[in-house]
Amino acid sequence: MKQKCENKKSSILSLAQAIFISADFTSQNDLDSHASACAFGFLFSFLPLVLMVFSILIRVMHATKEALRDAIAIPFLEGIFNLDEILDSVNFSNSMTIVDIVLGVWIFWMARNLFLYIQKGITRIFHKEAAQRPVLNQFLIFGGELILVLGATALVLISISFKTLQFNSAFVALKNSFHPRLLDSISRTINIVPYVLIFVLVFLALRFYTGTKPGAKLCALAAFFSTGIFIAVVIFLNIFLDFKRYNLIYGILGNLVILLFEVKIFFFLFFVFAQFVFVIQFFDDLLLAKLYLLPDHDETDFLNALNRALFIRPDFLIKNFNSSKKFCADETIVKSDSSADSVYYIISGSVKRVAENNIAFFDRGAMFGEESCLLNTAHNADFIAATECRILEISGTTFRRLIDLNGDAAKKAVQKLSMYLRR
Repeated sequence: MKQKCENKKSSILSLAQAIFISADFTSQNDLDSHASACAFGFLFSFLPLVLMVFSILIRVMHATKEALRDAIAIPFLEGIFNLDEILDSVNFSNSMTIVDIVLGVWIFWMARNLFLYIQKGITRIFHKEAAQRPVLNQFLIFGGELILVLGATALVLISISFKTLQFNSAFVALKNSFHPRLLDSISRTINIVPYVLIFVLVFLALRFYTGTKPGAKLCALAAFFSTGIFIAVVIFLNIFLDFKRYNLIYGILGNLVILLFEVKIFFFLFFVFAQFVFVIQFFDDLLLAKLYLLPDHDETDFLNALNRALFIRPDFLIKNFNSSKKFCADETIVKSDSSADSVYYIISGSVKRVAENNIAFFDRGAMFGEESCLLNTAHNADFIAATECRILEISGTTFRRLIDLNGDAAKKAVQKLSMYLRR
């Protein structure tokens, strides 16, 4: 029972540490600005994509203007765009001219804005770990756009088919035979289909678009929470936001302002949970960096004090590395002239460094032995437990990878090496 309680506390602590790191990176990577760029990219891509969908439906599927008008008769869209004027501007002729081809290429190129901004946000989050693949990224941009266009075309076709079926006498008779509650359940299920599609798209983007191949369960969990929070925000806005006020202030652009706000929220949530996926995927290295850069115990700044209090206990690394060991007081941890192939972190207690004419003490939260490890030389002092203590041993390979990947850790290591060589 006690072990289960400890494991639960350890899991909660690790989750809090992951959330803190994610929030820190969200601020550093300026994900809010990337979400805003995606919202405006959506605005610039939306009309071109709509025109592309209309072109496919008209040229390939031979859809009529009336069928399209009925299929896309969404009150929210009607409040933003004059759908009749858009449809009137589309040539319903089946013949294809060079002008149509040129316009089609231009529309396709303009619609890339949204995917370019999404790619930039993902690159900002995963750039250090993701493999460089510029050619593949361009294929992903065009592929994502193609999937979106084909998907939108399929949805409009389904809508046209469903609305046509509603007037069929056999369908009307079948519909009247159903219980009202069943019809209500079917209607609600249809209403959640767009959100299911959003979940699927977010999952696929996190799983395959990031370039680091995170686990499927992790991506599904992140997609579920980002989609769920987005749905909650939309419901909240619909309940408490006064749409008439925005229409009064901005005129016909009122709905467009609200649409952009909701789109920005969606992309912000998408990037935040993508950042969380990155943190969970590389939690070992990120937590080790936090340990090495842990503020001193005498720090008075609130954020530094919070940082130290939250990360001084690395339960995840203790469990994952499986290399912690307890030492009694006055027991030797590392002997002078021994090989330096590890770095040591003090989980609890204190350690003293004993050289020829020098004694220094290290308290809980400190690391020692990194200078000899980086220089690949033997230790030039004894490290002895000043009190009963617990030490986490970190392999030299793991520590050197941290120095290679983290600029702040490398800067601190250079400073410590400089002091070490001056002794």
